[in-house]
Formats: sequence, structure tokens, C-alpha cells
Amino acid sequence: MGHTTLIGIKLPYNVNKKIFDLRKKINFNYTLGQYPNHEPHITLYINSFNNINFIEKKLIKLIDTVPSFDIKLEGINSFESDPITKESILILKVKKGITNLKNLQKKIIKSVHSFRNQEYSNWLFSQNNTLNKEKKENIINTGTPINLEEYDFHATICSIPQKELTKIKKDIGKITFEFQVKKLSVFIIKNDKFVFWKDYSLK
Repeated sequence: MGHTTLIGIKLPYNVNKKIFDLRKKINFNYTLGQYPNHEPHITLYINSFNNINFIEKKLIKLIDTVPSFDIKLEGINSFESDPITKESILILKVKKGITNLKNLQKKIIKSVHSFRNQEYSNWLFSQNNTLNKEKKENIINTGTPINLEEYDFHATICSIPQKELTKIKKDIGKITFEFQVKKLSVFIIKNDKFVFWKDYSLK
């Protein structure tokens, strides 16, 4: 049995608190969707591995080459339809620090992707039977169906029924956070949720 592992950015306390508060507000006033209630984060890479301790060693070596950098999150933005839940996804979109995240993402893929097993890829294929050839090749080559040049870095708030998207976005209004990324974080699946596991300080 492999370990489904998410490598990304853990958010500061004030950003986490805002996301949890928004989830409560939406659940009380509207309809909270079926998207799992993961700990808030910015995803850089997801896959499954047989030996997570080996992957940890690869990450420790990688972060020696990555300095801290500033980032800005802005919302409320959205993905109109998640391919798995078929719901709208509310997000805080990265507006500053994108180049740093792209470079870090590519380094992570280069460092660990070849050591994955097939569990996560097989799950992605099973969840969506409309994936075209390009998206399937992307999953095989990078772990995500999205072309890396088109990847939108973001922190997910929650999913909602599409019919409630416009009024919820209007109700919540604009939110902005700025902070410095000093650590690379690893989350692992527990009880069908990505839960924070470890931090690795950047250079």
C-alpha cells in the first residue's frame, strides 16, 4: 500500500482561520459542497509513493537550493466546475510569487516524480473518463492533467453547488493576504483528507 502525498505550501495561521471561517459561513448560509475538508494549502505536486521516507530525503536535498520568497493570495475566485465533484470550487488565487512557485514545482517533479507508484494515477483515471490524450500524458509525465504552463496556483476554500456561485462570491467580497514562504510542506492522506505531516525550511 502506497502513501498518497501532497507537497506544497502550508498557509499562515491567519489565512487558515479565514478559510475555516468562510467554510462555516457558507455551510450556515448556503450549501457546502462535497469537496473534502482538507487542511488549507497551496498544492505544488500530488502523487503516491511506496517509501515516503525516501521522498523526504529527496526533498531535504532539494530545499537547499530554494530561497524564501514572497507571495500574495487574492479571492474570491473560482473554478467553474471541478472534474471530479462537478461543483464550483472557491479559491484564493496566487497573484504574486507565481514564478517562484513554478520553479519550485518543476524542481519537485524532477526530484521525486520518477519514484512514484501507480496508485494515484490510476485513481485519477478512474475518477474522470473524459480525459483526453494530452491530459493523460500530463498525468504520466507530471502527476497532474493540467499543463504546467497553465497551472493556476491557489488555496482551495471549499466546493459549492454551481447555482450558488454568483451570490456567494458577491456576499464574501474581495480578500487579500500577503506573506513570505519560508517552508515546503508535506501533507498525507488520513481518513480521506490531506493532513499536514512535516515542514522543511527553505534556504
